[in-house]
Amino acid sequence: MSTSLQSLNENQSIQEWATRIKECRNSNMTVRGWCSEQGISTHTFYYWQKKIFNIVSAQRHETEFAEIPLVPSPVSLPSQDVLAKVRVNEFEVVVPSASNIEELAKLFAVLKKY
Repeated sequence: MSTSLQSLNENQSIQEWATRIKECRNSNMTVRGWCSEQGISTHTFYYWQKKIFNIVSAQRHETEFAEIPLVPSPVSLPSQDVLAKVRVNEFEVVVPSASNIEELAKLFAVLKKY
């Protein structure tokens, strides 16, 4: 079997199992009861649940970058020249009033994940 066909089959299985897991979780039944009703072993259910959790977890931790041109700025901007200050963990981003809206959108999309 070709690698692309294997990948397609794997993706289809992941989608099917994601749907099954969601159905189980929304059924108000125990995993054991739901699996018994569906004719699925609990071992298989938990195998796929862990596999999907790992995929989703890896996707959430992918690093994204927003290219923001760095412009040397004075030690502090007058308050009327500051559009916003955003603090994420130990970083602070001071957004000047004259900032480009597209660059800001990219910046906030990345910061939103943290």
